Amino acid sequence: LVIGSTQNTFLGSAGSGYISIYSNQDGLWTFKQNLNVPDIQSITNFGDVISISNDTIVVGNHLKETVYIFTQINNDWVLSQQLN
Repeated sequence: LVIGSTQNTFLGSAGSGYISIYSNQDGLWTFKQNLNVPDIQSITNFGDVISISNDTIVVGNHLKETVYIFTQINNDWVLSQQLN
């Protein structure tokens, strides 16, 4: 489960937004990780468009016209590619 929090403050950057990742273990949803991107100071509304498939999460930011691709590696989600 991936939830976008587009207007929330992340790492001191007001309104930058972030996504929260949860996993279902035995019927219980458990928080795993919050994600944002390296250029956090220059973006707003991160997480306003999200798609997930297996071990890949694609996050769009329509204000910046950028797509961020995260891949799950050893149970952690890492930014693997940025498309402008």
